[in-house]
Amino acid sequence: MLIHFYIFITALFASLVAVPGLRKWAFDTGTLDLSDERKVHKGMMPRLGGVAIFLAFFFSLLVFVDPSPVVRGILAGALVLFVTGLIDDLSGLSPKRKFMGEIIGTAVTMYVSGLHISHLGNLFGTGDIILPLWLALPFTVFAVVGVINAINLIDGLDGLSGGVSIIALGGFVLLGILYGNTEVTLLCAALIGAIFGFLKYNSYPARIFMGDVGSLVVGFLLAFMAIHLTQGPGTRVPAVVPLLLLGLPIIDTVWVMATRVLRGI
Repeated sequence: MLIHFYIFITALFASLVAVPGLRKWAFDTGTLDLSDERKVHKGMMPRLGGVAIFLAFFFSLLVFVDPSPVVRGILAGALVLFVTGLIDDLSGLSPKRKFMGEIIGTAVTMYVSGLHISHLGNLFGTGDIILPLWLALPFTVFAVVGVINAINLIDGLDGLSGGVSIIALGGFVLLGILYGNTEVTLLCAALIGAIFGFLKYNSYPARIFMGDVGSLVVGFLLAFMAIHLTQGPGTRVPAVVPLLLLGLPIIDTVWVMATRVLRGI
């Protein structure tokens, strides 16, 4: 467990160091989130905190972990989401192009790591629900993109998305320890440290926002950690458990979508 502590501390301090520099750079270059009628904050706010989260997460794993094909696949897909979110924060992306980046990142991870949702467990007491490959692959893309946008949608209040993600990651750590999934616990240690460092500057009153670069990457990592816990070789974690841990952002997303449809938006 000592390596988990090293990874956590490295990610924490890397994030604490990176956020102030990114905040200054955002003010110097005008990369700011302007307030309008849809937003709670007043005035201008830097929104590149997610860059610090990703870099701290990636750096801590690079230093301490010899990545397996599964971890390499997750990192490769996360890099695609990082680039997609960064472009969106710096210059803006249409929803279609953002969705395309999310789908490509998910496909990259599925291809490199071999991770996908192949079974849903015994949801109805009638036996395990096994998905054929032709259904499993698109269903995995749908599920991952759904979690990504769930985290993106709740990123509206100071510390909310980071706090919800920390709670879910804490649950993943416990499941990883109970069921012997070391890779997930290492990934969680890195991401928890990176988010904690960011939350020092994002808790009320926030001095920087996560931005799309942060919410896309964090949502993506949460989704694939859940898949790794429930679909990896020899796993015994019921598929529904990570879904419950991510229940708040998922329910919020479904509520927002239903409200918008009913209002014709």
